[in-house]
Amino acid sequence: MEYAAPAELPLVHVPADRRRLYVRLPGLDNSLWFVDTGYSQTTCDTDWIEEQGIASRRSLVFSRSGAFSGWVPLRIARLPAFTLGDHRVDEMACPSRDLQATSSIKDERVAGVLGTNLFRRFTVVLDMEAGVLRLHDPDELRVDDGVRMRLSWEGARAELPLEIGDKRRFPLFDTGATGTYVNARPHDLPLLVEREVTWSSTGTRPDKKRVVQYYRADAVGLAGTPLEEGLTLLHQPWHKPQIVGMDLIRHFNITLDYVRRRCRVEPVTAARLPVDATR
Repeated sequence: MEYAAPAELPLVHVPADRRRLYVRLPGLDNSLWFVDTGYSQTTCDTDWIEEQGIASRRSLVFSRSGAFSGWVPLRIARLPAFTLGDHRVDEMACPSRDLQATSSIKDERVAGVLGTNLFRRFTVVLDMEAGVLRLHDPDELRVDDGVRMRLSWEGARAELPLEIGDKRRFPLFDTGATGTYVNARPHDLPLLVEREVTWSSTGTRPDKKRVVQYYRADAVGLAGTPLEEGLTLLHQPWHKPQIVGMDLIRHFNITLDYVRRRCRVEPVTAARLPVDATR
């Protein structure tokens, strides 16, 4: 890994997904990638790997992602050295699978998922006000005075403090999730509605259904920074992963210092992101 000036990657949506985040990587043939801080391992799409002429091999490794996921087998490829802005990333192993068939990503142009094994090499700034993702040399941008965050036992993913009323918990910081899922029971929140929904994620059938309960929280904060408006939370049983999703994340500029396990959160008005429809 060779660090240089901060890389600044414009954030975009795609036509079928206007709530989550994507970026183009000029250093990888200007390919389109899904930004998923809740995913441990950067993963490539099998079709994109073949189009790039990158060899892959079968493996005994399986992947699981998200709160309601199944398991899918992975092939293993190795990306050549590439650049992120002026940073140079050494040759990197990249598990591969058919993303459109085995995940919630349906845009066939998406080359892969950027996960935490890449992000934790940097101090990451998710600037929702400017609509950019910045990747800094962790020795150049330090968050020594920030709020302490945790790293999960699985994949060292960021877990940020979430305040609901006078209670605090540390759910997974997950830009790959549209909603915020927490166990609503301890907070005595009012139930808004209960409905059956369908969803797709790693290893699930596209018509998978579950009953979801929606609760309203009027006093919500992220890393000690209050959200001016309330938030509708999706109930998640205590034994399943708790998740901070894009419905909350989009209200803040967020800096993640994985080395020092510190974060900084600033309330902002999010930019309206462009929709990338380029073939």
